[in-house]
Order: sequence, then structure tokens, then C-alpha cells
Amino acid sequence: MAIVLREVGGAGAPLAGGYMACDVPGSWADVAAGLGLDGPVASAELDALVAYYRSQGRTPKIQLHAFMDPTLRAGLAARGFVRDDIEEVWARSTRAIAPADALPGLQFRRVDPTEPADVEAFVASQGIGFYAPGSPPAGSLPIAARVARCPRARIYLLVLDGQIVGSGGLEVYDRSAVLIAGCVHPSFRRQGIQAAFIRHRIALARAEADYVLIGSTPGGPSARNAQRAGFELAYHLETWRQVDART
Repeated sequence: MAIVLREVGGAGAPLAGGYMACDVPGSWADVAAGLGLDGPVASAELDALVAYYRSQGRTPKIQLHAFMDPTLRAGLAARGFVRDDIEEVWARSTRAIAPADALPGLQFRRVDPTEPADVEAFVASQGIGFYAPGSPPAGSLPIAARVARCPRARIYLLVLDGQIVGSGGLEVYDRSAVLIAGCVHPSFRRQGIQAAFIRHRIALARAEADYVLIGSTPGGPSARNAQRAGFELAYHLETWRQVDART
């Protein structure tokens, strides 16, 4: 995630082996990640994290999981951070994935990152898939376009009978793949489209990755689809934010 933030997260800076991003308001890249993986996090580094976000007029936020050094969690608690959100991370091998049942008329069309119309179609689909019937935050649009153009990402439009009905992709890093941005437009859900797309991406990842990951809200539809595709719960990813600005 620290690498993703560095590549597509707009403004930011490296810190304690990770990265803290501060994109435009409304973007999901307003969080730090990857700190504390290589050892203890110094008190001065946590002070720098708080100072950076406060200088940008933002609430400091950071992602945590069980594999980070304990000094990170303790140092954040001492600075008034509390858990704000939690995500499930599911994993499975890329081997021995059964093909999805064919859905008549469904195609997975690769987005050409050099083609503006393709990028615009992906951004529009993401807005519908994640925010309809409301409107997406303005800050969510620039980062969606950056994701579509990221060299490590393989982005697809889900096309059913000639109509775009969803989108998403995968990214590869160090023999692992992450399924990202998967969405189906509201009026086309519960038809098996997302499940077919998950299996399609696992098959695509096999040549480059030994295992594949997917994130989900606890008990959410992505988790249910992941379980059906043979994923197992690997760990929880927490987001902490500072609610008390003491240092």
C-alpha cells in the first residue's frame, strides 16, 4: 500500500519505511501506510507524521496490521489515535482456480492507459459502481484516473451486451497480486458478474503471482464472493485516526 500511495496518491512523503499520502480532499489517498515493518518506529517519526497532516489541514490517519512493530501502535495510542475502520484481507493461491460459469454477453475489456476515452470510461464506471445513486466526491476522480494509468495496474471494463456495467483490475508486486477497484453498477448486480470477474483476474494473475489478495468490509459482498472463489481470511487491516491532538 505504501508503494501504491507513492505511485498514485498525489502529494506525500516517505516515513519510517512507509509512505504518508495527502491527496486532494475526497480522495482515498489521505492515509499513511507501511510504517513499522522493518523494526521500531521512533517517537520523532510519529511526531513528524502528526505534524505533516496537521500542516496540511488534515486529520492524521494511518493503516495498521498485526505484522507491524508494537512501538507503532503504542506510540499512536499515546498521541490520541483510535481505530476508525477495519477491513478484511482475504488470500488464496493462484493455482487450481476453477473457471467461472460463462455469462452470455459478458466481456472483460482491457483499458488502454494511453487512450483518454478508456480512462474516462473507467473513471465514470467507478463513480457509478461505488457511489450511485449519489455523486462521487470530486477528489475521487483524479486518483481513479491515476490508477488507470499506473504501470503496475491492469484495468478492465466489464461489458455486457455492449454496455459498460462495471470495472476494476489487479496490480502485481513481488509475486503477489491484489484485486483492486472491482465494482458492478447497481442495476446489474446479483447476476454473477463480480464473481466471474474475480475468477478472471485470478487466472490473469497466475503467470506473475503465486497468490492473490482482495480486501473487503467485514461480511461485505466482496468477502462473500472471495469465499466462494476459495479465498481464506488472512488478516485485518485497521485504519487509525487522531481524535485527540496531544503530542
